[in-house]
Amino acid sequence: MADIKRLHYFNHQFLVESDFTDEQQYHLAMRRRHNAALHDYGVADGLAVSRSGDREITIQPGMAIDRGGRELVLLDSRIVSLSDSAAFPAGATVHVTIAYHEEGSDPSTATGVTGDTRTMERPQVLASTTAPAGDGSVIRLAHFTLTAGGNLPGNLGDVFPDGRQIAGAALAPAAVTTDKLADGAVEESKLSAGARGKLVTHGDAHDHSGGDGAQIRHSSLSLDGGSNPHGTTAADVGALASTGGTIVGNLQLHAGNVGLGTMPQPLSRLSLRSDDGPAGIAFATLATTSSDGSGNVTAVDVSAAGSGSGGKHGITSRVSGTGEKHAGYFSATSGAGSDFTQALHADASSEGSGVVMGLWTGLSGSGSGLKIGVVSEVSGAGDKFAGQFNASSPAGSPASTNALSAGAGSDGTGNVRALSVNSGGSGAGQKEGMVCTVDGSGHKYGGQFYSYNRNAGTADVTEGLRAIASSAGTGDTTAFRTSAGGPGTGPKNGLVAHAEGAGRKTAGVFRAIGGGSADGTYGVWAEVLNDGSGEPIAIVASSGGAGTGQKCAVSAHAYGAGHKLAGAFRADGSTDSTDSTLALEALAQSKGSGSVSGIRAFATGEGSGWKEALSCSATGAGPKRAAYFAAESPADSTDRTEGIVVNTDSNGKGDVVGLRIDATGTGTGGKYGLYSHVDGIGPKWAGYFVGNVQVNGNLHVNGVLSKGSGTFLIDHPLDPENKTLRHSFVESPEDLCLYRGKVQFDAAGKGTVKMPSYFAALTREEDATVSLTAIGSKPFLTAYEWNRNFTAFTVYGEPGREVSYLVLADRDDPLIHQLRRPVEEKKGAGHFEKGQLLNPEAYGKAPKAAPDGVSARQTTAQMDMAPPSFPDSPAPPTPTAPPVFSSSPAPTAPFPALDEEQQRMEEAWARTREEQRQRMASFQQEEEQRRRQLEEALAAAHRQADQTPQEHGGPIETDDEAPETPSAAPKSAYPRRKKGVADRKKS
Repeated sequence: MADIKRLHYFNHQFLVESDFTDEQQYHLAMRRRHNAALHDYGVADGLAVSRSGDREITIQPGMAIDRGGRELVLLDSRIVSLSDSAAFPAGATVHVTIAYHEEGSDPSTATGVTGDTRTMERPQVLASTTAPAGDGSVIRLAHFTLTAGGNLPGNLGDVFPDGRQIAGAALAPAAVTTDKLADGAVEESKLSAGARGKLVTHGDAHDHSGGDGAQIRHSSLSLDGGSNPHGTTAADVGALASTGGTIVGNLQLHAGNVGLGTMPQPLSRLSLRSDDGPAGIAFATLATTSSDGSGNVTAVDVSAAGSGSGGKHGITSRVSGTGEKHAGYFSATSGAGSDFTQALHADASSEGSGVVMGLWTGLSGSGSGLKIGVVSEVSGAGDKFAGQFNASSPAGSPASTNALSAGAGSDGTGNVRALSVNSGGSGAGQKEGMVCTVDGSGHKYGGQFYSYNRNAGTADVTEGLRAIASSAGTGDTTAFRTSAGGPGTGPKNGLVAHAEGAGRKTAGVFRAIGGGSADGTYGVWAEVLNDGSGEPIAIVASSGGAGTGQKCAVSAHAYGAGHKLAGAFRADGSTDSTDSTLALEALAQSKGSGSVSGIRAFATGEGSGWKEALSCSATGAGPKRAAYFAAESPADSTDRTEGIVVNTDSNGKGDVVGLRIDATGTGTGGKYGLYSHVDGIGPKWAGYFVGNVQVNGNLHVNGVLSKGSGTFLIDHPLDPENKTLRHSFVESPEDLCLYRGKVQFDAAGKGTVKMPSYFAALTREEDATVSLTAIGSKPFLTAYEWNRNFTAFTVYGEPGREVSYLVLADRDDPLIHQLRRPVEEKKGAGHFEKGQLLNPEAYGKAPKAAPDGVSARQTTAQMDMAPPSFPDSPAPPTPTAPPVFSSSPAPTAPFPALDEEQQRMEEAWARTREEQRQRMASFQQEEEQRRRQLEEALAAAHRQADQTPQEHGGPIETDDEAPETPSAAPKSAYPRRKKGVADRKKS
């Protein structure tokens, strides 16, 4: 059985570290046991959390007790920053807690052993968006919600009291009795909600369900009112007086007839009659209402049936006399709710072969007044339909189903309209003259219109559909709008136009006239949206046929004043999309021998403005290419393949620029005016120029620079405005490095020159030569000698005199071994063609042509073709009244070659993209390998440089391992070889 042990001390007792530790643990454990047993965990004093900045809080000094009885004492204010927007996003709820933490402090080494002489109790104050545990392992100080801007709520200095855990005292049951409380010390407001509900009642709100509530007895309660406590009267039960009144409930007559306002009729169970009232108005009214709103409410329910062959009339209504006459008048109203309201609902069904009509109206007469078969008028708030027609057929029915069939015929000269629809009003809501919706399986046509002119000799205009929209307001005006959608996988065609026959054929002619308006004018606007994986195409144009005439899938013509764009294409990708976004993709294919052009652009005109045949702009996040051109040929092809050909010609006096490239921007990324990469078998030229090349800026060649001659050309220093100065490069069959300077001899006739730290790693140092020249009027003998590591050499001569030195050394670094070429080399075998001159003009030969015999001024882009001509668009003809025919032809299917052409185009571009991706991946791998090799070589050079201090040539006095006696530098005894890494690490 475990017992608590307290340390006991006596004289001459030997104490060790564990004794003092046990002494502290005893007092800590007893104090924490006292805290945990007699207190609830929480804040005992202070520790208020206040707002000290927009994203900063301050926790005041104070004390708390956790569930283990440990005391969490904060002696100074603690500031917590909430500036990390990722950890504390806008609108987040932040919880502030304090937890016990201790750590060693005050280290000492006074005894020769390192150790901490103190244990520091330093509570951890944390802020987090994760709700903390409520078990007392941490103490909650506050919680609050950040604003939409990510700042703390409230004002500077505000205290956050919400979520604060308060420490309390633990009391034994019945420890506090009424004699220990002062009078009035416990009030109703000081009780908890649960206790107040059990002890306090108001009026009749008693709870008698048992439990503690049963302590309230009702033996002393009584009911007012005596034997009739409710005081019920006859009127309260709805008794009907002999003088009449209102019956509430059902009334059923088992026999006889009822007449209201008239005598009962023998054949009518109910007879209604109302004579003229004061204003000559007569009504026989049947009405009903419903209070609960859940069941059907029917004012009149009429049924007429029978097995006889006679007609059945549910209601027969006849009106006569002067004035307006309405054989039937129906009105339905609803309150403020959303209930369905129908003024007239007609259903008709039949299992026979006769005609079935839900509603049939017939009107005639010899009068000249307007005759309207059906007039429907709706008004008021909410959606309104003047007429709604529905027709359905069973699943196996082959019969035609027409929701509305309208026919009009006339032998006169007036207009004939099968259906005339008007939609208007002063409201701001949308006006739709006609809305057609089709659904279900099988072919679906929202609207199908046919117009025929079968009189071969007439020139009447024939229009299948003509739409006119006019607006005097600022809203959009759309003459004709189509929408095709649905979750099905079949093609969706918003508009399919088909034209055939003799004469010029135009499947669609669209014309928009802006007049003097500054608003945009669009002949055709196409927009496609797709949330699926299929490819959305706003416009697909296909032009084909067996004829020899030119095929033009899309022909666009823009003219007039202002900016003109024959075609403007735009493609937008969403923020998180990784898909390709192409504003324009063109594919041209041919199996013949004629020229094939994916895109051919012409910009001409008599004006003085810029002519840009093709203008490309790419903006936005991510890599951007204003233009991307790819040309490829099959493996066995001998045809020329050119990614892009630029040809510029001018007969004027202005500059002619074949290709101009600008790469600018305020970003910190690299700017490349032209980036060229060439790969594959055969001669490779990343750039090939015929003519002069001028570089205004720095030129960096990461490879070998070969040239016929080299100079620097600058403005003449003595006459920069009128002369230039040219110096030629110094040429050598070796890759020489040159170092020069002066050195003065000391009193002993010696001087030392230190070479750069990289000298031995960069050059064949053992073959380096030093040339010494005496300075002054009197010559003297000089000599030099290298030290053992070739980091310096000592010169010898006359004391006090000065010499100049020149050091020449051949390069021996890793890169020069990779790039070095022979001094003399035979032509052929991939190194220039045998018999071909690099500079034929120098030998009196004709100038060299462009590669593969292509002239610099004649390319495949120069075709003997003029820009295409565009005929003027005809004005829309004014139609006359065409005749109406009773039959219509079957609808024509969409173009059969459209899907096949689209499939071929997708497959071709898919292959092209995949091959381009593979080539780019291979190029990136090769570039990465070259980069690693270069980095390794540079790293080796840097390591050697780090081991030897950087030194400069010049008259530096030193005795770094210099020989004591003058002598000429000995010739290296080592054979020439390619140095390894160890050789380059000499120090």
